[in-house]
Amino acid sequence: MSDDGKEEYWELLEQDVKTGSSDVQFVTKIFDHMESRAFGIDAESEAAAYRTFPTLRNNVFAYPSWGIALARVPIFRMNGVGEEDFVFAVDDASLLRFLEHARKRRRDLDRRQVTVFTDGPHGMEKELAPITRMVDRSEVIMKDEVKTDIYRSIDQFFAEDRAFFKEYQLPYKRGILLYGKPGNGKTTLVKSIAGSVKAPVAYWQITENTGSESIQEVFQAAANMAPMILVIEDIDAMPQRARSYFLNILDGATSKEGIFLIGTTNYPEQIDPALMNRAGRFDRAYEIKLPDLELRQIYLEQKGIGKLLNEEMIRITVKQTEGFFCPVK
Repeated sequence: MSDDGKEEYWELLEQDVKTGSSDVQFVTKIFDHMESRAFGIDAESEAAAYRTFPTLRNNVFAYPSWGIALARVPIFRMNGVGEEDFVFAVDDASLLRFLEHARKRRRDLDRRQVTVFTDGPHGMEKELAPITRMVDRSEVIMKDEVKTDIYRSIDQFFAEDRAFFKEYQLPYKRGILLYGKPGNGKTTLVKSIAGSVKAPVAYWQITENTGSESIQEVFQAAANMAPMILVIEDIDAMPQRARSYFLNILDGATSKEGIFLIGTTNYPEQIDPALMNRAGRFDRAYEIKLPDLELRQIYLEQKGIGKLLNEEMIRITVKQTEGFFCPVK
């Protein structure tokens, strides 16, 4: 019997079933007169056409080449219909090979998309979003010393030999905080980090619904993807009732193992000082400032302003854009 239906192979099975993968075969439905098919929009279809596919519940599926079958069996109870998940294998060796294959496949998939967690009124909402546009590191416009320091810490963390952490006997976890005015490039920086490291990335949007259960769920999911990057958007919005639990999670011996934590905020004055005053929470804080004259000129030239204006007009434009930010669309 499978533990809780949230293991990576169930998510991969769902994807295979919905896309009609030839790797998986429909075997049989379990109960008659109970739903066994569903429908949805085919995201890969140019016309966004509807298509039907078998449901995971009340059906049996097989991966013949792996000697594995999976079944989500409906369980009828007094208060409604539940379910229990079963995995069948020809032998233990086949099961272990399949689980390792699923883990590697899921990690490769996580590198090509972003897991988005949002704390909703009815619990944690999870969405897998493709990375539609990679942002190159050269597109990030900020002071060289800050940019170099941030990327160096990222590259050290995800170096396969982890020499930096071994040499200085450091726990394998890091945390940085990015703060500054809205629209000054924090999100662009995070996108460039996500697109330039070979590791899964998850975004967590803090809301008024964030509580101890959602905090635990996010960090458990992050631990399953580690080593990975967890971006916490608008960390200043953490509800007061949840802050103590959040701090305890950050202080846990293994809760952040393999996690590079990036917190962002537009309002650093609202950040709980406890986040910054203790090692193991956020190691460094970086202010992402509005671009000065030099950076604004680099940005405009990078965007091809020279095709429209001569050098004199570019200099004038650069002076007139003081206080502007440098978004990357």
